[in-house]
Amino acid sequence: MSYYEKVVRIYGNAIEEIDPKNTASFEKPSVCGYFSIDSDRKYVSDMSNLMYYYPRFKESENHRLELDLNVGMKNVVRKPEELNEKLDHMLYFLLTNANKLINTDNPNKLLNTDFVCFRGLLTQIMCSLHLREDWTICATKWKDTIYLCAADSKQTYNIPKDEQNKFCSWGYKFEQYMLTKKPEVPPDTSKPVHESEEFCCVFKSKLNSHSLIYGAEMDGILSNKEINESDPNWDTIEFIELKTSKKVIRINQDRTLKMFKFIKWWAQSYLVNVKQVHCGFRDRNGIVTEILPFNVKDLPRLSGNCWNWRSCLNFCDIFLKIVKDTIPENTDDPHIVWKFEWKQNLQHFKIDEVKGENTYSFLPKWYIDNMKNVVNNL
Repeated sequence: MSYYEKVVRIYGNAIEEIDPKNTASFEKPSVCGYFSIDSDRKYVSDMSNLMYYYPRFKESENHRLELDLNVGMKNVVRKPEELNEKLDHMLYFLLTNANKLINTDNPNKLLNTDFVCFRGLLTQIMCSLHLREDWTICATKWKDTIYLCAADSKQTYNIPKDEQNKFCSWGYKFEQYMLTKKPEVPPDTSKPVHESEEFCCVFKSKLNSHSLIYGAEMDGILSNKEINESDPNWDTIEFIELKTSKKVIRINQDRTLKMFKFIKWWAQSYLVNVKQVHCGFRDRNGIVTEILPFNVKDLPRLSGNCWNWRSCLNFCDIFLKIVKDTIPENTDDPHIVWKFEWKQNLQHFKIDEVKGENTYSFLPKWYIDNMKNVVNNL
């Protein structure tokens, strides 16, 4: 059995193999709300940044497609690098929608969920066995819900910072080509790209026994009609994920795509019930010449034996269990943080408890005080 076909159970710092055929159950995620983030990174409780997919991929089927991702690069408005927003936007959402999320049956359990986090954190956990990236996740338990927040990443890359920014901006520019404010109306690609703007949905789901509420930035939706913001029918709305990748010319590029990108595409999409990923394949100069759709359910098969989707779900389930087992059941303190550090080369966790307000704290006083006021006024 290859490394990528194995699932590991971590109990403390010990690792043992378990049957990869036993897959953690994952409940189909449902949307429980939405919000936008404006160009100043402020929370907005509306659909102002919702985008609709503009089907340019048909052009690549009929004639030569050339989308220059460098257009307007000098006018890009990038997301400030010094931002450390932690879980703030999700906390604003919880406050804004407290009347729908608060558990009125149990005074000791404020929210109807075991965990609150962002999708990116779950994606990172799910891909851990295969991508072997270091990460630190902080956990705080308050009113019988565990809040999870990814600590600032200190990953090092083999490419210069300006190159990283360029590749990142190419991705945002591709989204501008492919998304529009009004269904079936071509997007205005002459405008500067504001990389801070987002539209996010908040999902509820369950992984085995772990109930989850998590936010996720959504690229766009497939629809030829505008969504009714006052009464969106989320059961009929289909989201789409957009990606860019270097055009595959050599065998090692094909392997990189399948081993390192497909797994992230699958995990991100699976968590929010996205059915398709559309990828713009570019050359080294940032010119997209082909756009291909990928069915999310096919990505594990297309990857060959590079990674195992069951291990992704199982590892996430095991991690959440470890977090629950680590934090004492009667804990109810927003200023106690448990740090879970995963080391790619050691394959085990280092767990530390940090008491009192500290640099890792992420549940702010404004959230605690305002949530208490909401509860008192119900």
